[in-house]
Amino acid sequence: MVACLAVIGACGEDEKPPSTAPDGAAGEDASRASEQCPAGTPEFTIGAKGLTSMDAASGVAVRIDNAPKPPERSFNTWKIVVTDASGAPMPNAQLTWACAWMAVHGHGTNPKKVEKVSDGVFNLLQQNFSMYGPWQVQLWIDPTGKAPAYAPQIVSGVENANACSPSNGAGATPNIRFDFCVPRTNDG
Repeated sequence: MVACLAVIGACGEDEKPPSTAPDGAAGEDASRASEQCPAGTPEFTIGAKGLTSMDAASGVAVRIDNAPKPPERSFNTWKIVVTDASGAPMPNAQLTWACAWMAVHGHGTNPKKVEKVSDGVFNLLQQNFSMYGPWQVQLWIDPTGKAPAYAPQIVSGVENANACSPSNGAGATPNIRFDFCVPRTNDG
């Protein structure tokens, strides 16, 4: 528990690395560097022409149908639609695991809950994008519906290094990934 709190504290919004310049400029630059949206980050779109990711091996495609735009630093709810490569619904599709990963800090979070809305439509409820900067939402989708359904970790919503390591037997690697950025707005 102490180690977990130390990791969370080390990534806190108000924490800044020690400055090497007398006026604090180098420390501020280093802190802001991990908050920047990398060049080439796809535009975050939602709806009928929403951001889409596809797994060629399984023929699964996932589109972001509804979400805060742009993604907010805080808890977000995403509605996703699972289809086959032609855009037809996949009624048996099962979302077995979901996480958000911030590679620049080596931690992630899980949605508090995943709700099946209808065949191939899911809500990722209260996914915590706890910091500004680049994120990747990773999804484990089973097109057959035979894999176990998503069940959140005990510390759901809390940053941890194991958020993208399924504890329900979903498998080691996600088949769907969305790269996006939580932009810093003019408020700070």
